[in-house]
Amino acid sequence: MRSTRNTPTGRAAALVLAMATLVASGAPAALAEPVRPFIVGGHDAPAAHPWMVSLQATPGEHTCGGTLIDSGVDRAVTGGEASPAVVLTAGHCAPLLTPGASIARVGSLHRTAGGTAATIAAVRAHPAYDPDRPGDDLAVVVLERAVPQRAALLSPTTPTTGTATLIAGWGRWCEDADGAAPHCRTQLPERLQQLETVVQDTGLCDWIAPTGELCTRAAADLPAMACNKDSGGPQVLPLRLGWRRVDVLVGVTSRDGDPNYAGPRPCSTRDEQGRPGYGVWTDVATHRRWLLETAGRMAPGSAARLNAGTDPGGN
Repeated sequence: MRSTRNTPTGRAAALVLAMATLVASGAPAALAEPVRPFIVGGHDAPAAHPWMVSLQATPGEHTCGGTLIDSGVDRAVTGGEASPAVVLTAGHCAPLLTPGASIARVGSLHRTAGGTAATIAAVRAHPAYDPDRPGDDLAVVVLERAVPQRAALLSPTTPTTGTATLIAGWGRWCEDADGAAPHCRTQLPERLQQLETVVQDTGLCDWIAPTGELCTRAAADLPAMACNKDSGGPQVLPLRLGWRRVDVLVGVTSRDGDPNYAGPRPCSTRDEQGRPGYGVWTDVATHRRWLLETAGRMAPGSAARLNAGTDPGGN
């Protein structure tokens, strides 16, 4: 999740880059406060989500979140073989991933084991993405092979204000004000974390595009929100159709949306009174056409075209 700084360039810098300077260090023998959940104010996911993805710059190094989506490629196009898996993430995550070296771990409750690990074959950011302005913070990631996990459905419509959603990720769980637990800035969670959220009026978020983005806060006015390395992760609308649960992807984690970023808790709260923090997610429905057109080029040879940037632009 990118931070909203006081300058356009600073605002556009991915929060995942802020974590790149951190090095692993041993936790103190005794902590001044108990370890709290990850995603600032979140909680352990009760079970793995099949569509949840940990994108790793190098194997074992969680870099960004992602969501497994249906590429829509008919088997007739691929000679009867399953099409390569397609993952949706944030545009600002794209430069951090290297085809042939970076991997995706799909459908695991843990970021270092379980699920299906597959090498990334290609990465393509939205052609309109610009780190110095809000909007279009999306990228398509093509894996080298198919995976057995069930993909999330792409939302055909933009969720309305008040829609209850769910976010998930392996991002940072504390902020600068949490100096009593210094290890939380050098250790990411091993187990997937999630948080119940609600879509808000766009005007409540700072530095947000008038269309194509979702302003979101934690449910029940909790001081909680996605943070560093939750970037690219999912915002889903869980639905139940009879006995079957269906998860609809409505947003992709982009950045902090607090009007007042300059504080000790930039992710989870917007001010010292503890009011809930806001975050910005890229609206999937607005970009659905581009996503389907780009993901639809998953037939053999498509990875090379994606890396060359020759697939069509537009929303």
